[in-house]
Amino acid sequence: MRLTSHAAAEFPTTVVAARAAREHGLAVVAGAPNAVRGSSHTANVSARELVALGLVDALASDYVPATMMAAVALLVDERLADLPRAVGLVTSGPARVAGPTDRGSLTVGARADVVLVRWSGRWPAVAATARAARA
Repeated sequence: MRLTSHAAAEFPTTVVAARAAREHGLAVVAGAPNAVRGSSHTANVSARELVALGLVDALASDYVPATMMAAVALLVDERLADLPRAVGLVTSGPARVAGPTDRGSLTVGARADVVLVRWSGRWPAVAATARAARA
């Protein structure tokens, strides 16, 4: 299914809502804090469950940005997504949902803000960044 740019179901409250959004061509955005907690703070569907069902196109966080990397680690550790898919949920997924075509992946000619991550211990940590790098 081709997802409609700029049309998204943001933080669906149930699996039924996420499936309906997908059936209507909407991208599904779930909360990274929800994925890390394992549940919504308002008792809605778990982002982990939606990821496991293949119903999430992007993870977002408006109040705890560090949960983006933590969610990647957790989804991989719990085998809900492999590393490329989990990383895509916080990189290319949000870019596709937001619409810019010049970012979100490491491709020749694209804008690339690169984050090098040290993955030791329970949570990953930022080791270095390169802002607006070009190939």
